[in-house]
Amino acid sequence: MNQKNHTMNISRLFAVIIIVLSHFFSIHAYADEPVGHVAKVKNSVYVTRNNSRIPAKPLNPLSIKDIVETGIKSRAKLSFSDGSILNMGESSVLKVKAYHYDSLRKRSRSLYDLIDGTLKTTVGRSDLKIHTRTAVCAARGTEFILWIEKDGGSALTGIIMIEGETTVKNIDKNIRGTVTVHAGEMTRIIEGQPPGKAVPADIRLLNSLNQLIVESMPPASGSGKSTVTGTVINESDISGSSNTAIGQDSEANTGSVIMK
Repeated sequence: MNQKNHTMNISRLFAVIIIVLSHFFSIHAYADEPVGHVAKVKNSVYVTRNNSRIPAKPLNPLSIKDIVETGIKSRAKLSFSDGSILNMGESSVLKVKAYHYDSLRKRSRSLYDLIDGTLKTTVGRSDLKIHTRTAVCAARGTEFILWIEKDGGSALTGIIMIEGETTVKNIDKNIRGTVTVHAGEMTRIIEGQPPGKAVPADIRLLNSLNQLIVESMPPASGSGKSTVTGTVINESDISGSSNTAIGQDSEANTGSVIMK
C-alpha cells in the first residue's frame, strides 16, 4: 500500500469515527434526565421515582423509569419532548420505559408500559410503542385510545383508532399474527391469543372511554412546552398488575366512528 492510499484510508476512518460519535452524543444522556413533564392533573395523581411516591403537579418533570398513577375520578395529561401527549384516565398506571431522542433528527423512539387503566395517545415526532400485559402497539403520527380489561379470567387489551393507523400484536413472541387498525376501527388482544380482526369502532364505548380520560380536566399551568434536549435508555421489566374492567358490557358495533 502506497503512502497516498494509506493516508486516504486513515482520513476515511477518522470521518466515520466522527460521524458515529456525533450520532452517539446526539442521543445519549443520563437516565434521570427529563424527557417530558406533567401538563395537567385532576384529583389524586402520583409519580413514583426511585421508590419514592410523590403527588404530581403541573410542570413536574418526567424521566425514564418514572411511574405515573391516577386514582379514582382522577386524570393526568403528560407532555413529552417529541410533541407526544398521553392522557391517562382514572385508576390508570403508566411507566415511561424507554425514550431515545435524537436531537439531530428531532425525533424520538419511545416505549411506555400501560400497566392498568385507560390511555389516550396523540403521537408526536416519535416512533412510539406501548406495551400492555397482552399487547404491543406500534404507532406513528396517530391518535388512539388504549385500555385494559378482563375477559373472564384472562387479561385483555382494547384499542380504538381515532386518527391514522397502528399495528398491534400479542406481546407473547410465540403467538403469531399482526393486525393493522385504521381510523374508525377497533380490536382486542386477549391473553394467549393473536389480535382479533379490526372491526368498526363502538361509538358508545368510545364516548365512555373519553369520559374516563378527558372529563373535567383543569386548565394547564405554564407554557405546556417541554424543554428536554436529551435522551435515554432503559428498558427494565415490569411485573404484572391487576386490570380494571372497562367497557365489558358495551354493545359491539353500534356504529362506525367517522373522523378526519
